[in-house]
Amino acid sequence: MNHKKYMRMALEQAEIGSKNGNVPIGAVIVKSGKVIAKAHNLREEMDITTGHAEIIAIERANKALKSWRLDGCSLYVTIEPCPMCAGAIIQSRIDNVYYGAMDSKAGVHKSVTNLFALPFNHEVKVKGEILEKECSEKVSNFFKKIREQDWWMISLIYHPHSIVGDELGQVGNEAALSFPSMWVRMLNERCLFLYLDLIITL
Repeated sequence: MNHKKYMRMALEQAEIGSKNGNVPIGAVIVKSGKVIAKAHNLREEMDITTGHAEIIAIERANKALKSWRLDGCSLYVTIEPCPMCAGAIIQSRIDNVYYGAMDSKAGVHKSVTNLFALPFNHEVKVKGEILEKECSEKVSNFFKKIREQDWWMISLIYHPHSIVGDELGQVGNEAALSFPSMWVRMLNERCLFLYLDLIITL
């Protein structure tokens, strides 16, 4: 089975999710060489705790197979599964899990603990580090972008004249951007509420 091929599909799903403000994590479920489900993180869009890529992919695979059992299926996910997703994977009877990068704070294969090694009623074979660099960079770049946007807003609040050029709407030596368009861009990145909270606090 071409593990990198399916992991790249999961990375594509992660990218789709990031465009809507979700942490870029994607998942793909394969059976007999055929992709039966694709999903990305939907937590921010759906405002539900269980909106992880793995959970959504499992639900879509259930519908595709018209069964709660996913025997013979393999799950590809860009980040090491969390406890919630590991439980769903075990309950769904998925055979194999392949993930990209480890999650040092919530991963339950190698990072925090190994739930998959416990004697549950179903054993899942798990393998990580598939396209690890690409999967790790996808997440780190996402948060780097958010931090950079935070810096822009803080600078606008405390030192507006150091950011704005001689003409209103010109930012440094970059292309002309009006304040309204800047706010719209930040809104599209789903960071506006964070900034509003910051302004109110100040």
